[in-house]
Amino acid sequence: MIRKALYVIAFLALAIACSDKSGGDIEAIHDGWRGTTISVSKGGSNPTVMKLLKAFNAVWHTNAADSIIAVAGDKKHVTNDDGSPVFVDCEGFNTASYNQGDDGEQYLEARTYRRNNGHTLFAICLEQRNSQEIFCCFYDYDPAKSTMKPENEPYKNFTPKWEKSDFKYYLGDEYDQTIVMQENSHDGETTYHHFVFDGQNHTYSHTSEQAFSGYNEIEQTLPNTAIKRDETKNLELYANLDIEASEGIPAQWSIWIRDKRTEKVFFILQTNNDAEERWSKMTGDDAIDVSYEEIAAGDCNNSHFLPWDEDKIFVEGCPKGHDVWSYIVDTKQKIVKQFPTKLGLIKFDKNKKQIHLHTKDSQQNSVERVFNAKGEFLEENPRPDFDYLDQQ
Repeated sequence: MIRKALYVIAFLALAIACSDKSGGDIEAIHDGWRGTTISVSKGGSNPTVMKLLKAFNAVWHTNAADSIIAVAGDKKHVTNDDGSPVFVDCEGFNTASYNQGDDGEQYLEARTYRRNNGHTLFAICLEQRNSQEIFCCFYDYDPAKSTMKPENEPYKNFTPKWEKSDFKYYLGDEYDQTIVMQENSHDGETTYHHFVFDGQNHTYSHTSEQAFSGYNEIEQTLPNTAIKRDETKNLELYANLDIEASEGIPAQWSIWIRDKRTEKVFFILQTNNDAEERWSKMTGDDAIDVSYEEIAAGDCNNSHFLPWDEDKIFVEGCPKGHDVWSYIVDTKQKIVKQFPTKLGLIKFDKNKKQIHLHTKDSQQNSVERVFNAKGEFLEENPRPDFDYLDQQ
């Protein structure tokens, strides 16, 4: 057993060391990747990031990918807590990377994004440090054909802030699927352009002075007073009373997610129960965009993961003592929608992927309004028999 263990250790060490030797012409990949569709052997309907990385590496070989494949093998998870340059998560983050720091010759990051049409978006970021070659390749994986077809970068036609800028790319941060393009001017200035994933494509969202924001900046420790509101196979949802209400001061709550697999805790949002009412701005039937700073959800008693999408949470409450404020929060894309309804959740329809909410129509009749997870209005039905308070 000792001899076998020493052999395994030696093999892994050799695989990692080989990644910085000559081989894997990244410049050739840069010049040729757009012209080649890649076949994926036994790709299936929902391939892992490792499955697609192996297919890419069979056509466009890099030593960095060789190292990931050698270390990971058929494992779905490989941590880098011990200082290893290899990280793999085929389930939660859907990412694989090789990063030996400034001493490494190659850097590689690959990630998959599940599309609404059943396809998978595969992105791979490559860097050859001795030539300063940095770029990303994007592919649409078609499960019917088991092929990866090249497609344009989401930032292809983006106008840089400065002339002759240098760029780096980040394919997300843990559960955040935002692609960030870091732009560096020749004068030493830096800014970050954010492209968020809408379920099909990445589109430009905003430019800021931070690569990633939100819960990643806050110490990830679940408060002892947090109350579990919901859970899925992989995640737990908690609400915590941060500040109790007092005379003239509303209560303040926070929402947290705990990953059962890694035991990591993520701060999601903090309510502002003194936020301005927005009913007058809800002139249409669809939910409206609000910022994280405008979420007023009372005591967050009714908080759930969407039964068909644990990346999205539903939060609601009565911050003013009347009217129920209901929100859908996309925790990956950092997008919040507030629904134009005032009487709260009736039910989730998992099969149809619909959210049913209670409100009054223009004649003050009790009705049920149906929305999808994007906050788009679908239909309205009479619902005189439903009493929101009876459900609490």
